[in-house]
Amino acid sequence: MGSATADGTLPSPLASSSGACNQVATKCWRLGLTVFAQYFLLALDIRFVASRNFPGIIVVNALIALMGWYVVRGIVQAHTLRERISYVVGGTSGAVLAVWLS
Repeated sequence: MGSATADGTLPSPLASSSGACNQVATKCWRLGLTVFAQYFLLALDIRFVASRNFPGIIVVNALIALMGWYVVRGIVQAHTLRERISYVVGGTSGAVLAVWLS
């Protein structure tokens, strides 16, 4: 039951086999980690701007632009509440960890 339905959406993980559930879990992890990295880079960028670290600013902003594409793609493809929660948790934890580490 891991295949898509007639309208192209995945069936509910609660009503399907573990294959579809694993697909949703993988998407959640991927989205959460991508947003985590995005917010980590944004917080790091603020630190680099404050310390006038120009090479760091250049590198981090290039990575932010690249990650932005993946974040938008993940948000557009987020269909379940679990995926949307992964977005929020990933972003929050990424920003907090970035501030704590830097």
